[in-house]
Amino acid sequence: MSAWSNIAVYSPLLLIAFAYLRWTRAGVEAGDGAANTDRGREINEPAAEAHYDVPADDAGSGNDVPVLATGNALESEMDGVANDGAGTAGPSVPRTKKIGKKKAKSIARKDQVKQYNEYMRTMSIMERERQQADDEQFREVREYATQRRREIEEDLEKRREQARHRAKETEEAARTAYEGALKRLRDVRPGERVKVDTDALEKAAYALTDGSSFVTSQKYFIRLTEDQISLIRSRISSKGYMSYEDILKELNSMF
Repeated sequence: MSAWSNIAVYSPLLLIAFAYLRWTRAGVEAGDGAANTDRGREINEPAAEAHYDVPADDAGSGNDVPVLATGNALESEMDGVANDGAGTAGPSVPRTKKIGKKKAKSIARKDQVKQYNEYMRTMSIMERERQQADDEQFREVREYATQRRREIEEDLEKRREQARHRAKETEEAARTAYEGALKRLRDVRPGERVKVDTDALEKAAYALTDGSSFVTSQKYFIRLTEDQISLIRSRISSKGYMSYEDILKELNSMF
């Protein structure tokens, strides 16, 4: 008996056994509850139409026996029965994909570039934060320096103003004293003397010194009378010459 004849004989038996197995499976699941009704109905439905190829030498023999598919159709049906008995399949195991050296180098290079970019981004953020902190600290220092400089300038200006005020007061006091000394010395009558014991009197005395007024070595301002002037002139004439010291001695002897 040829192979095609064997297939023609056993194919109906396999189909009957397969149909009986599905019918039995549907009957068992029918008692599990209303939740499996749709599934039982699906099991009782006839299998999808399969296309079978008939050998050329048996095509005209008159024995049109369906031939069971030997390809993916039978495997799919058997897998369906196995899955119905086993329930839900477990998680699939991921397949490891093998890559070549060039691809591995490319992936490694991309990872390095990614890590470098991440590093540079982190460093940029840190640098920006540090710069902001430095700017804030510099701003505080600049504000403090500006405030301190303003306080120092205000203090210096206050000191200068006080110095100008004191100088003005001193100048006014000196001028007042000088004017008073001038008035006092102008009021000295001939033959009188005034002790020159202040700067104002000294300045005034030397300012008023003329042919009739002198300041002695003992710091006395004197105003000579006409008789005293005539006496000094006569002594100068008799001696022919008298130094300023001699004149002062004569004046001191008079007072």
